[in-house]
Amino acid sequence: MAELGVTSSMSRSGKVWDNSAMESFSSSLKTERMRGRIYRTRDQARADVFDCIERFYNSRRRHSTIGYLSPMDFEALPEAGYPRCLSNQQQANTGVQSWRRRNAVAHNISRASQMKAEFLELKPEMPKLVLMHIPKTGGTSLHFHFSQHFLPEEICPERFSRLDNIDPNQLKKYKYFSGHYNFQQIRFIPGPKCIVTLLRDPVDRILSNYYFWKRHSWDLIKLHQLRGPEIAKRTNLLEFLRNPEVADSTSNMMTRFLAGGVNVQEDFSYKFSAGCHSFAISDLEVVSMAIFNLSSVDFIGFSTEMHEIYARVAAKFSMKPVSEIVRLNTRHDKQENFDEVADEVINREIKRELNELTRLDRMLYRLARSHVRLRGVGHL
Repeated sequence: MAELGVTSSMSRSGKVWDNSAMESFSSSLKTERMRGRIYRTRDQARADVFDCIERFYNSRRRHSTIGYLSPMDFEALPEAGYPRCLSNQQQANTGVQSWRRRNAVAHNISRASQMKAEFLELKPEMPKLVLMHIPKTGGTSLHFHFSQHFLPEEICPERFSRLDNIDPNQLKKYKYFSGHYNFQQIRFIPGPKCIVTLLRDPVDRILSNYYFWKRHSWDLIKLHQLRGPEIAKRTNLLEFLRNPEVADSTSNMMTRFLAGGVNVQEDFSYKFSAGCHSFAISDLEVVSMAIFNLSSVDFIGFSTEMHEIYARVAAKFSMKPVSEIVRLNTRHDKQENFDEVADEVINREIKRELNELTRLDRMLYRLARSHVRLRGVGHL
């Protein structure tokens, strides 16, 4: 170990610091990531643990023993005051690690003081409002009304599943998040969160998406290079439903969004992505993950009852009441660069395709409806 610059364990009777650190890590991994999850294969479990360690634990999770820094931030601290010519072993012997720990604590003393003041004043941090907007469920209308309550600088500008590309310190500044985030992405939002989402009848959601895309003018499609609307424009409904290029928008989209990180393959099977790893996942596993994540959503609403879900969220965040929810971005809106299109007849073949594409979404939708009826409108 000395040749590789590795310090051997310093644990001994009465000083079990190495063992305590590993026990703490194992406990955090089990309670924060693995609890409630079912892994079908060892490769699936290995990929999920790798994703947790590399993308969260080492780079983002804060630790009290190193001054509330993440391990990567702690390792990046400068080793000022110690000769660069010393070997790793010599630096360890001169107390570099102890110095870096003290420096980390000092570096965060102002934050610790602020936390103590907040505790003494009994002012709990207000949760961030997170609208998980599954496409074509009515989220645009709800977003419009929620956004009126926040200043522009309090609203996160990212509207797609790219929150992992934003610095966590930047994400802390925002109070309102709204976008087409899958559930996996929501975990990157720091601090307490109040998650809101809307569900819609699965068949209605697909039809709304198809006709909305089909209404796009050719000028608009060419200007923004919109592949989905281009396919809808060139095909009829049956051809559209069978096209693997738009499967990401048609195949059980609500369930996949709630499961997080589940992608559709060309044969309409599913793969789960965790970091740089991906593996096949069954329908049962997709539904199980979605239901598990749905249980942690604070407010769940339905596109036909948006006023009720808004009223509940508004009461929690002291928002201004509204008499009605303004419906935006519907397929019947008359807008520039949008054409008029006629609804197509739903024949037996189309019904069969719609049933196949929504088999998981319909199950999830029924369970959510039943749960909300039992527990109260809009809250899980």
